[in-house]
Amino acid sequence: MFLKRVLLVVSIILIFGLCYVHMNHNFDPLSRYPYQNENSRKLIREYLNDEEIEYIIEYDIAPVYFKEYITYDGFNIYHADKYNELKTLGFGISDEDIVDCVEFFLSKGVYEEAMSLMAQYGPLTLRDYYRADIDEQLVKQPRSYDVVIGEDETIYSFFPRDLKEISVNDQTITMREKAIGAFEEMIIHMQEDGFDTKTIVFGHSYIDYASYVELFDEDGDDPCLRIRPGKSEHQLGLAIDVIVNDEIDDWLSENASVHGFKYSDGHLRYFGE
Repeated sequence: MFLKRVLLVVSIILIFGLCYVHMNHNFDPLSRYPYQNENSRKLIREYLNDEEIEYIIEYDIAPVYFKEYITYDGFNIYHADKYNELKTLGFGISDEDIVDCVEFFLSKGVYEEAMSLMAQYGPLTLRDYYRADIDEQLVKQPRSYDVVIGEDETIYSFFPRDLKEISVNDQTITMREKAIGAFEEMIIHMQEDGFDTKTIVFGHSYIDYASYVELFDEDGDDPCLRIRPGKSEHQLGLAIDVIVNDEIDDWLSENASVHGFKYSDGHLRYFGE
């Protein structure tokens, strides 16, 4: 009789254990997840492990918060807030690039630094800069009109977003909008003082980084193109070179500063008013 009772208890425990294992094996943790549709369920089950699923359930993280990133290499559910932070900055890069940039910055330990520079350079430029492992530090405020590129600094492939083109003497001049406006006012001032501005030959104005890389010639005749890419004021969109006669050269030396420019040896650099 005692043996039968023991066997009964053991059988009950065994059956309970088997039922528990079966139920646990078939338990769907997403049954506790209130933000799902079938497509979201499939994505979550395919790309997240059990621990990550518990995380989104515990913190009530809706699929809309991360599903546009989930299929890309390197995606990490714990970094979804950082993906969204970068996206809200409005640089218009792809979701794939957002994931790649965030994960790269984090892996290099430069995420906070990159975010502090984001408004100046943008995510793709910063990603390329850190990948290039350049010794020179990025200039902190390349969009400032009075920025000076230090000896140990670079603006790398910085792109000024407010460039404007004008035509003077049938030559195209490209600089930042405010610099162009000041330059046009200076030309008018020069004409009002009786100088023939048609004698001016305009050289380099804005040069983009890719062109600098292609044209750079450390031993060449053109002093502008002897400056290494990432170091030139022309890349800032604030400089223009001119060839002028002695009278206009003297006028520029005396009057360029009135219009926010510094002038020296055929080189005009705008510093703002």
